[in-house]
Amino acid sequence: MKNWFVRRLQPSGEPPVAPDGLTRLGADAPAEQLAVRMLPRISSPAPHKGLRLVRAEVRGKLTVTEPATFVGALTRGLGHGKAYSCGLLLVR
Repeated sequence: MKNWFVRRLQPSGEPPVAPDGLTRLGADAPAEQLAVRMLPRISSPAPHKGLRLVRAEVRGKLTVTEPATFVGALTRGLGHGKAYSCGLLLVR
């Protein structure tokens, strides 16, 4: 899960979309300073029975490198589980 998040970091000077098409976060952080805690999996009831989402909490100190991209990530979230309240960012 940590690698999933690290791939979405955006070092200063890098474009908001990676060469492989991955949308980046608009912020950067040293990967070794990020802490990941796996959360219980959730399953969706009907009509999407059988859908299971893996969740994690990533903690660390981010440095915003591209403000517009970061605001977009804050408002839209990250990943495919956004419709299930996953992928949300909390900034303190």
